[in-house]
Amino acid sequence: MNNRKTRPSRWLKVSLGLILAPVIAALLLETPTLLQRDPHFLRYVGYLLELGYVAMLLFAFPAYLLSIRVGWTRLPTFVLLGGLVGLIFYVLIFELGVPLPVSGAVYGAMAEIRYLPLSMIYGVLGFSAFWLLSRPDRL
Repeated sequence: MNNRKTRPSRWLKVSLGLILAPVIAALLLETPTLLQRDPHFLRYVGYLLELGYVAMLLFAFPAYLLSIRVGWTRLPTFVLLGGLVGLIFYVLIFELGVPLPVSGAVYGAMAEIRYLPLSMIYGVLGFSAFWLLSRPDRL
C-alpha cells in the first residue's frame, strides 16, 4: 500500500499561479470598490486583469524564473520583486510610452502618475498570491 501523499506537480502549481495571481490581486485591490457597491467594479477588475496578465507574462514570470535560478524563494523576496515589477511596468508603459496591447480606455485611465503606487501594490499582491499558489520555497 502506498502511503505517500499525492502532491500537485511543480508546473501545475506554477501554471495555477500564473492564471490566478492576477485575478486574486485585482480582486483584492478592488475590494473597496466592491464594498462601496460601485457599478463599475467589474470594469475596473477587467482593466486590472488586462494589465496584470501583460505584466505577468512580460516581467513577472521571467523574474520568477530568475529568482528560482538564484535561490530567492522566500516570501519577502517575492514581495520586493512584486513592487519592483510594478514600478518597472508602470515606468516603461506609462512614462516612456512603450506600446501596450490593451484597450485605449485602460491606457488612458492608468496613465496618471498617481497610479504608480497602485501599480506597485498590484505587483506586490500578484507576486504574493503567486508565491502562495506555487510555493517555490518547497520545490
